[in-house]
Amino acid sequence: MVRKHGAKLLASMVNGLDDKDDPHNLVALEAMSSLSKLLGHVEERDLRSMLLHIAIRIRPFFDSVRLAWG
Repeated sequence: MVRKHGAKLLASMVNGLDDKDDPHNLVALEAMSSLSKLLGHVEERDLRSMLLHIAIRIRPFFDSVRLAWG
């Protein structure tokens, strides 16, 4: 089922990273966790088409960690 609906699942997880109404980023954390589980199961073509979107959406989380530790 994951391979059949991979593109839609990836898009849903990426959209979950943008939940601005979640003050503690719990939705984003769950979306990232689910995204990491999906990566090994989706078709490569589906992943390639979403890779740039994924990178752009997760970058702010790395920046916020760096600021918290810096």
